Amino acid sequence: FMRETGARPASLMLEITERGLVDIAAARDVMRQLHARGYEIAIDDFGTGYSSLSYLESLELDILKIDRAFVEAIGTRAPTSQVVNHIIAMARAMGMRMVAEGVERQSQADYLRAHQVQYAQGWLFGRPGSFDAIVARMASEAKADDRAGLLAVGGL
Repeated sequence: FMRETGARPASLMLEITERGLVDIAAARDVMRQLHARGYEIAIDDFGTGYSSLSYLESLELDILKIDRAFVEAIGTRAPTSQVVNHIIAMARAMGMRMVAEGVERQSQADYLRAHQVQYAQGWLFGRPGSFDAIVARMASEAKADDRAGLLAVGGL
């Protein structure tokens, strides 16, 4: 795939889930090899599986994806509504970038931006679509930005 497309490893983010980390020693070795090749690694659905802060710190992860269950609780009185603050603080202390999953409301996006979460994904920004549909949408938006004299910027 990489040769076919000409993509560089730094252009891809590989995701793992906590549940996929049964053998931590093996996972650590594979991650070191992937980092040596230039890939970035994200832990997906953080906080919903087998969470151990001690292994998390030892795995050389680049990105922490905040599970939608915690994003949904933002601004509510749910018992988990404060968990997202702790996840953000922990990721920041470990030097990890963050992606918030399942952002559906502007109030959630505003909260995440105010707390310096770098990226977000969810229906607020767009529904899932085919690769061709996404490319067409991006081309259309780029043309509109060019006409308006705007510079498109990624992230939150």
